[in-house]
Amino acid sequence: MPRTLTPQVKDLYGEWLQQNGFQSRPSQIEMMTFIESIINQSRAKIGIVEAATGTGKTVAYAATAIPLAREQRKKVVVATATVTLQEQIVQQDLPSLRKATEIGFTYSLAKGRQRYVCPMRLERIVQPDISSELLQRLDEHAGSSKPPIKQFEALLDAFNNMQWDGDRDNTPIKLTEEQWSPIITDSQGCTGKSCTSFSRCPYFLSRQNIRTADIVVTNYDHLLRSLQADTDIYPPLCDVVLICDEAHHLSSKVMTAFSARVAVNDSRALIMRVHGSLDRLQRGIADHDVIAQLVSTFKETYIGLLAKLEELKEYLKDCFRNARETETEYRFPNGNPKNEIREAATHLSFFYGGLATTISNVSAELKKIVENQDPNKMPQGIVEYLNELGGVSNHLNEATLLFEAYSISENRSACARWVTRSVDDLHPEWVLHNVPIEIDKIVNPLIWDEVHAAICTSATLYAGDEFQHFIESTGLGEQAPITLRIDSPFDLAKAVSLHIPNMQTLLTSQDQARLAHTREVIGMLPNILKQHKSGLVLFAARKTMTEVYEQLPKPLQRHCLIQQGTGVPTLLKEHRTRIDRGDRSYLFGVASLREGIDLPGDYCRHVVIAKLPFDVPDDPIIESKRELLQEDGVGRNELFMLLQLPPVILKLKQACGRLIRNEADYGQITILDIRVVKRGYGKRIFDSLPDYGIVTQYPLSKRDRIGS
Repeated sequence: MPRTLTPQVKDLYGEWLQQNGFQSRPSQIEMMTFIESIINQSRAKIGIVEAATGTGKTVAYAATAIPLAREQRKKVVVATATVTLQEQIVQQDLPSLRKATEIGFTYSLAKGRQRYVCPMRLERIVQPDISSELLQRLDEHAGSSKPPIKQFEALLDAFNNMQWDGDRDNTPIKLTEEQWSPIITDSQGCTGKSCTSFSRCPYFLSRQNIRTADIVVTNYDHLLRSLQADTDIYPPLCDVVLICDEAHHLSSKVMTAFSARVAVNDSRALIMRVHGSLDRLQRGIADHDVIAQLVSTFKETYIGLLAKLEELKEYLKDCFRNARETETEYRFPNGNPKNEIREAATHLSFFYGGLATTISNVSAELKKIVENQDPNKMPQGIVEYLNELGGVSNHLNEATLLFEAYSISENRSACARWVTRSVDDLHPEWVLHNVPIEIDKIVNPLIWDEVHAAICTSATLYAGDEFQHFIESTGLGEQAPITLRIDSPFDLAKAVSLHIPNMQTLLTSQDQARLAHTREVIGMLPNILKQHKSGLVLFAARKTMTEVYEQLPKPLQRHCLIQQGTGVPTLLKEHRTRIDRGDRSYLFGVASLREGIDLPGDYCRHVVIAKLPFDVPDDPIIESKRELLQEDGVGRNELFMLLQLPPVILKLKQACGRLIRNEADYGQITILDIRVVKRGYGKRIFDSLPDYGIVTQYPLSKRDRIGS
């Protein structure tokens, strides 16, 4: 790997440093040199970088990728998991870099269609076309609720006066998801170039920007779904340098994008509502023979589908025939449903597929009506039906895919499949799930085999296993990626003291041990928290968090903000307000407070981890993965080290990472779980953590002896 930066990268980085009055960081240069080798493919085309907080990851990959990709006539696509990071890149990092270069690169933020207002829908609600005979006939049967006209008028005025760009994230007026629904659309409901507002449509304007931009910033969901649908939103991956930031989310994002879920009773109710809507549509345009025939076809398929769904429910009930009343989940061993369920799924995939085709054809006919209308007389009724049918089409396609998957008999399934039931007698429900677990079969042909070069980076990728957990979970095993681990530029041994206090309870899988541990945490927390005026207390389960909070002394409770019924932004705002006025404040939270929040300085001087964050052992996805590995001859201890321990290490690193946000920060981390020093796997946990100063009475004289 070259030890110096190429001239074009060095020039951009140097100008950026000078412009901002910064000094170069060895860790940042190390990351940039590594990325150069990947983009130039001197060793491999895929690189994995764990870079601690303070490295300056975004500038490192952007300042390197921009000039090198431009030289090679490639585009840069940056994918992230959170809106916060996307906004930081587009609003801060890229503008700062562009000021430092004469290259004049362009960039764009890619979002889904439903993240933008549909100007035509907004305009027709505010200024309805009451002269259209077709509109009047359709609206007689639509029965839609009255929209918030005053807010819509204000939005339209802001859009027409170029005071708002149509992006929902920049809207000057807050609307609920329900209020947004009539003024957004999807691919099924959009009339494209036939629309009177096409030339000023914010979504299509953003598409034009994406096509011409040198750098596209996006989220994993949008990127994966676009690649899955084989759209032309992004350039061909062979012409792309792909940066996967927050890459510890990549595996779960792939599983989510390619999973399917069907709630049987909800699906039945939705299809019945569509049946009623089509009846109203047919009455509204009774002279349209093609739509009349399509509605008739829908009804024929609809009858067969409802009957088969009732049959399926009886088979699903049989899965729980010998189960306890409280059991709500049944996993199909090896991902293979029972024969009767598989046979029912074969019929249902045919029925759902037929309905999806029919709905698609109805939408196409309605769009033809739109195209034949006077451009200034777009009938609102048709717009509403297109919007409704678009959402229905998405559900029908997902159901078709799920039942196709359930109809296949496999000795070794690449998917986890299970059914959950509700125990509510008034509203019973049966939900079928299909989640891919062999990610390599998806991402290799879709991404890794095609991409010109890729960098996967995060502050939490290394789990004491030479990155093997990340490599396997993201399907990179066949790609021979090279890896780099960059330590924090901060002196963490001085800035952080990691405390492991003496405790009586060693947690096990037994309920008795869990209850004893909870009681011990309740007894210890008051003395632990009083050491600092601010803190973040993280729990592995919401139930435990609530139990602990409710049994704390009342004076302490008044200083605690619990993550319960309150959004994270509101919680953080109140916490900062309390600290700013000199009060004590302690945040009590679960997973969503473990990462992605920034509490520098006095806002967080103490992170308390109540329990090592192990996943639920009978999670159907973990169980299905365990099954596959056991078939490959993997033993019990190795299964634990491969499946359960790496996620714990990564979550623990994320939690600890909330403490030190800049070079002036300092504070304390306390782990209230002595498994970290009593179990053999403790050594691997400590080896994966940064080099904190450890404070404990347990014998930890040398790190390489921890947990032995």
